[in-house]
Amino acid sequence: MIDFKESYFKGSDDVNIYYYSWIPKKKLKGVIQMAHGMCEKGMRYEETALKLAGAGYAVYINDHRGHGKSAWEEYGYLGSGDVFLKMVKDMKTLTDIIKDEHKDEKLFLLGHSMGSFLSLRYLEVYGKNLNGIIFSGTGGTNKTGNTILCLGAKLSVDIFGERRKAIYINKITNRVFNKRIDKVINGAEWLTRDKKAAQLYSSYEDTGFVFTSSAYHYLFKGMNENFLKSNLKSIPKDIPIYLFSGSEDPVGDYAEGVKKIYNMYKEELKIEDVTLRIYEGGRHEMLNEINKDEVVEHLINWLDEKTSNLEK
Repeated sequence: MIDFKESYFKGSDDVNIYYYSWIPKKKLKGVIQMAHGMCEKGMRYEETALKLAGAGYAVYINDHRGHGKSAWEEYGYLGSGDVFLKMVKDMKTLTDIIKDEHKDEKLFLLGHSMGSFLSLRYLEVYGKNLNGIIFSGTGGTNKTGNTILCLGAKLSVDIFGERRKAIYINKITNRVFNKRIDKVINGAEWLTRDKKAAQLYSSYEDTGFVFTSSAYHYLFKGMNENFLKSNLKSIPKDIPIYLFSGSEDPVGDYAEGVKKIYNMYKEELKIEDVTLRIYEGGRHEMLNEINKDEVVEHLINWLDEKTSNLEK
């Protein structure tokens, strides 16, 4: 049996941040906190959460501000100020809730796409809270491209205000992400080879929406700041890291960007335990891919190995 719960906490700006949890009614192996990607919501991971809970792991995930039930005004508007850092602080608040409810359990953080960028900053600031971290569909090492898009978004904010929908940036990124897709129908094909999953993503109001210019500005700014040496050096050397990606994921530069990040952790930062898995033919959302059962099985195997090692 698995207990499901929905609740919320107060984030900065007095925003209600909603979160969801799946707790197996048996002795836990550990707890997994998840951070979802851009323009989606926490409940998209219900199927994954149930599989992880079935394997003995409690799972928690919050809707980031401007997403899901945490979108207090409109989808894609994340609020004023550095919303990238505010989302990271929201994640830390959820960690505090988890720690209060499961004081002695091992904690792993799994971030997908934008959630992986937030999770990297989390690791740099709050890494001592974690027993391991997992990056899905990650990338973000293109500093020049990030800077150009960051400046373009900032210019839009200065001219039109922070609530302006960044339609032009959205069109550019969708065109780039779908450049290897033979037949683009709904624009979400780059996410997964599962046609039904891509169609559902593009058809609902609360997924596949457009970010505001201010949200894009702080996202690209945060991605570049993630890779500053002053921030990277704060990552704990002994934390286990697991990266998985599809070979056809444009966010990871079709595996090349993910390999670059793997080498950065191993060679430059001297992280002791780093694992990389590339799924041939897979696209951006490996947890929604046609071989998602295999992906989750590999994830559970990695978690079981790490929790077993921590108990020795």
